[in-house]
Amino acid sequence: MKIKAAQIARDLGLSKATVSLALNDKPGVSEETKKMIFQYIDRMEKGIDIVENNIIKIVNYSKKENIYGGEVDLWSEVLSEFNKEAKKDGYSLGIDYINDDIDEINKLIMECNQGHVVGAIVFANDLDEDIFKLFKQIKKPLIIYDNDFDDDNYSYVMIDNYQGMEKIIKLIVEKDFNEVCYLANSHDNYNFRKRRMAFTDLISKYNLTGRIFITGNDVESVYEAMKTELVDKSFPKVLISENYQVSIGTIKAIQEMNLSFKDDINLIGIDEIPDYFCYGHHLTALKIIHGKRAGVALSLLKKEIEDHDVEKFKIYSTCRLIEGDTI
Repeated sequence: MKIKAAQIARDLGLSKATVSLALNDKPGVSEETKKMIFQYIDRMEKGIDIVENNIIKIVNYSKKENIYGGEVDLWSEVLSEFNKEAKKDGYSLGIDYINDDIDEINKLIMECNQGHVVGAIVFANDLDEDIFKLFKQIKKPLIIYDNDFDDDNYSYVMIDNYQGMEKIIKLIVEKDFNEVCYLANSHDNYNFRKRRMAFTDLISKYNLTGRIFITGNDVESVYEAMKTELVDKSFPKVLISENYQVSIGTIKAIQEMNLSFKDDINLIGIDEIPDYFCYGHHLTALKIIHGKRAGVALSLLKKEIEDHDVEKFKIYSTCRLIEGDTI
C-alpha cells in the first residue's frame, strides 16, 4: 500500500516538506515527529482504523488568502508539545487544516460533535467574528488560540503582543535612535493587528517618530518591496519586521544591496529565525513561545474535559528579546 506524503502531511498536520525529510532520513525533523510518521504508515499498511475514542481536535484555521509559506517550520514544535501533553492522559490528536469554506467548516463542526471527540483547540489568528459564530456550534470543550472574542464561555491562550513590542521599543530608545519604521506583512490577522496597535501607541509613549510600511505576503514579495524601497535610502536606520517572512525578505534585500547591519541598517525581528537565513548574522529578535504555549492550551482543555463547569481563563505568554548582531 503506497501512502503519499501529501496524505501523511494532511492527516498528521505536518508540512509536506517535513514528511519528505523524514521519509528520506534527512536532518531537520525531530525524532518524535519521525516516530509519529512511521507509526502512522505502519498502522495504515496494516489496515488499522486510525479513528479512536478520546480524540482532541486541533483545528488550524486560515483564510484562503492567508496560507503562509513553509520557510520556517514553527508547527513541528507545537505539534510535539500537543502530542506530549495529550499522551499523558491517554488522549489522541486529530489534526485538521481548514479554511473559510463554509461547507468544510460545517462538516468539521459535525465531526467535533461526534462521540469520539472530547474537545477542540482552534488556531484562530485568522478567525473573524462571523466565522467564530459557526465554531460556537461545537458542543464540546473549546479553547481559542491566538485570538480574543471577549466571550466568557471560552478560554483563550494568546501572545502578549503589547509587552513584546514595548521590549523592542525600549531597546531602540536605549540605543539612542529616535526614528523607526515598522515593516508589516500585507496579510491581516489578530496578532498582526495587535502588534501594529502596540507600535502606534508606544512610539507616541516614548516620543519616537515612526511609521508603518506594508511590504508583502511572503518572502519573495517582501524582498522585492524592500529592494525597491531601500534604493532611495528614505528608511530610518531602525526597522522592525512583523514576522519571520518579513525578516527573511528584508535580510535578503539588505544583503543583495551590500548594506551592513548597524552601520547602514538596524533590524529587529518578531519571531526568531535560524541564522542560515541571515547570511552569517544572528538576528536580534523577539522570541515568541510556541511549544510551551501549546502545552498550556492543552492543559486548559483537559481541565474543561474533566469538569465542564471549570472557570474560564485568558492567558498571555510573555516574550523575550534575544539580542543578536543586527542592531
